[in-house]
Amino acid sequence: MAKAFQEKSATLLDVSVSGGPLGTRNGDLHMFGGGCRHQFNRCLDLFKVIGWPQRIVYCGPSGSGQIVKGVNQLAMRLSAAAYLEVVAFGVNNGIELEAIVQAVGGDNGWRKHLKQIVDQIQKEQDNQVYVKFPELLYFLDETDRQGYPIPLTQALYEFCRQGDLIVADYGT
Repeated sequence: MAKAFQEKSATLLDVSVSGGPLGTRNGDLHMFGGGCRHQFNRCLDLFKVIGWPQRIVYCGPSGSGQIVKGVNQLAMRLSAAAYLEVVAFGVNNGIELEAIVQAVGGDNGWRKHLKQIVDQIQKEQDNQVYVKFPELLYFLDETDRQGYPIPLTQALYEFCRQGDLIVADYGT
């Protein structure tokens, strides 16, 4: 698509964002830019209106912003899935969620993330936790097209596919 824009003497920038509606309201979105660096730099003041300046990043040529957004999505989903699995291990062996979070959770790093996952489990109804399942297939299709595997994403996709799929709209 960038080439089609160039043929019309225009420039395409792909600037993917992360942070959802709250990030937009607070002006602290993470922004991942791809395309012409010069044009990206010209737009920085505009991006700073909704983005967190330290997290507005030029990532490379056209398409790079979307790739880095994919890295962001996979990192969030795969780590969340890992924490869900370890919590399930504890619960399925008779340990209460409160004991797990008190013993293993914390305020920093991975311990904080584990605590956030347990908090999410405790807030959700019917033991449902939101995973961006439909997006996983995009990544699997792309890596299949390019000829390399992403086995953890494949395993998460296969696992989620076995359960009840519930469509959720969290405004993202």
